Amino acid sequence: MRKELWVRRTGPAVLVLAAVLAVAAIGFERGYSRDRPPAGGVPAAPGTIEPLPGLALDLSVTSLQETAGGGIVSLILATTSAVPVEQLRLAMHLPPHVIFTDGSKEKSWAIALDAGGRSVLPLDLLIDRPGRFHLPVEAIGTAGGRAIRRGISSPLVVGPADRRPEVNNGAIQHRGLIRGQGDHR
Repeated sequence: MRKELWVRRTGPAVLVLAAVLAVAAIGFERGYSRDRPPAGGVPAAPGTIEPLPGLALDLSVTSLQETAGGGIVSLILATTSAVPVEQLRLAMHLPPHVIFTDGSKEKSWAIALDAGGRSVLPLDLLIDRPGRFHLPVEAIGTAGGRAIRRGISSPLVVGPADRRPEVNNGAIQHRGLIRGQGDHR
């Protein structure tokens, strides 16, 4: 009686375990692999990573004259190439409240660089209010018949510097506000 009870309880579990092991053995016997194509399929060529042509962009601030309502910023946009670049278009689209000295919001320049060449463009911007701005620059061109695309975004702070909360053991520390002190509701 006890033997029949044990068989009734463990019998289904043993059958399920045997089925799983059989399916696994069939899979290993066929040599299943994710890298192999399905039966009758054409094997895919392995992906290759080609090195990118050396092209560097740098946007640096040379002077910042702050005014009560914003400021005037002088920048240098430098482009350096390790390979000859036949054609390269540099584009700059400015965020709100920032314009070029001629009043435009975007400009582009077409340049060509020799191997080891460097191009330097001086830029002047007008900013109509204090704040933190991101100045994006994009370069699109070809070198040796291959397409090149690079981009950078440089932060610019005009006016009071950003006050970031202190970090103590991974926790951000915000200063508390005591009722009655600075609470203007």
